[in-house]
Amino acid sequence: MMNNNTIIELLKNFDLNSKEGEIYLTLLQKGILSPLQLSRATLLNRTTIYRILQKESEIDKLKQTLPELKAQLTAIQGLASPETKVLYYRGQDGLKQLLWNTLNAENEIIGYGYMNWNDVVGKEFAEKLRQEVVLRKRYSREIQNSNSIDPLKTYTSVPSYDKYYSGKKIPKEKIAIKHDTYIYNNVFAFSHFIKEEFFGIEIYNAEIVLTQRQIFEILWAIAV
Repeated sequence: MMNNNTIIELLKNFDLNSKEGEIYLTLLQKGILSPLQLSRATLLNRTTIYRILQKESEIDKLKQTLPELKAQLTAIQGLASPETKVLYYRGQDGLKQLLWNTLNAENEIIGYGYMNWNDVVGKEFAEKLRQEVVLRKRYSREIQNSNSIDPLKTYTSVPSYDKYYSGKKIPKEKIAIKHDTYIYNNVFAFSHFIKEEFFGIEIYNAEIVLTQRQIFEILWAIAV
């Protein structure tokens, strides 16, 4: 096993200096610590600790803007590249990005629901996404199995979210829904999160979207 000094040297490849690497490694080994406890564990003075933690806080704020920035860049790329494009997303962060991209919908979003967002990407991010839905007035219709998702009031406290969301249910005996699907613009997207396997796919193709919209409308008509 590598010693701490070797690991700290390797962390420099990720733009962490020796002091930052030492703090990072200490937190990994010991868990959550107060600045005073960090100072005692690393023998760094508290002024240095506070400065580094402030830097990390600023980095976290930048990370929160990345989904929006990436979504906008993806939209721009889509305008410049009309041919079919397939994007693959993996893990919880990947699914967060796929969900955030739906905010680029020019009209309504339609699709199928399997689980509520709280269980997939965490309630904090899910509520932030719902707030953006209300702010940007993104309407959606969703079909789900009768026992798939609880009523809105049980999992969100975002005011007016119900004004932008419409749901219908269809028995799983008619069609079993096993993943979330989103259809908007020229995008057909779906995400899969069964047995801790998290991944999503976006297909940019107008003809595929046209077919999927027609299938959805047929099912919407018979759902209740």
